[in-house]
Amino acid sequence: MISAALLAAASAAPALANDVLTPAAQAVVERLQAAPGQSLAQQRLAVPPIALTGEPQPVRSVDDISVPTFRGPRAARLYRPVQTAEAPVLLWFHSGSWTRGNLETEDVALRAIANRSGWSILSVDYRLAPEHPALAAVDDAEAVFDWLVTRGFDAKLHPAHIAIGGNSAGANIAASLALRLRDAGRAEELSALLLVQPILDLTLSSQSWAALGERNYVIDRTGMERDVAAYLGGRFAADDPAVSPLAVSSLKGLPPTMIIAAGVDPARDDAIAFAARLSIEENAPKLTVFPGVPHGFFIFGAVLPEGAAAQTQIADWLRALPQAALGKEQQ
Repeated sequence: MISAALLAAASAAPALANDVLTPAAQAVVERLQAAPGQSLAQQRLAVPPIALTGEPQPVRSVDDISVPTFRGPRAARLYRPVQTAEAPVLLWFHSGSWTRGNLETEDVALRAIANRSGWSILSVDYRLAPEHPALAAVDDAEAVFDWLVTRGFDAKLHPAHIAIGGNSAGANIAASLALRLRDAGRAEELSALLLVQPILDLTLSSQSWAALGERNYVIDRTGMERDVAAYLGGRFAADDPAVSPLAVSSLKGLPPTMIIAAGVDPARDDAIAFAARLSIEENAPKLTVFPGVPHGFFIFGAVLPEGAAAQTQIADWLRALPQAALGKEQQ
């Protein structure tokens, strides 16, 4: 459970006066709540409405590829905003509570981030629960990361400038992979970590889950408990560090980290607590909590200015990373 001390230590987070949605966010929530129910199979094929995400920006090249990993081929989508032999790359894991989501889920947002940042982005279609419970998704993530390190240059991707990131459950996968790499003595292979609306404590025992978990603002406790159970598959307890990155004893050794959170989100405190622990353990993460918006706001940039602002903030942060790394190399 996230302690009050950790929440208080997150000095980078703005004071949250209340848990009230902005009028625009309320309209988005009402639209989503009014949508007809779908089966899991339908949800896995769903594409977010353009009316909420905006039209996809053209990118120099966008290719659906098959990554030949040692665990077998993994479908992925590669965004290339520029033609270069040494492009830094963001390895991305989509949202969907480990049970759904696809390469379309964050397509519009990733195009915008790629164009503004100059980074290539490789979005991975990892295996989903319940057919493939934990830790299949993290295994897929590691396998694609290994391909980037060893063969990424074949795709004109810079093996020395790899960031990993994800949204919601995808952020959980990204954090789990970063910790796995650190524990394997491979921290130097990772340039940065990006966590957007991360779900990092699968016990769902934080204060924000207690306050917001029953409101059905995009995610709710009932649905998340179902999805967590599907992901755990009876193989792990919810507080196992292998699936709940907040439960690890130390976060030391992680790379520069950016964390984006929504102010009216049951998972909000996961983001704040993770940032607090990183600060305590000398990482100095960049944390932004966008007040008045729910879980999922990040992809709704056409109707939520906070979503567009988050995409811009991420792109600008990424764009600065290679220059910072080169500066260190020259010292």
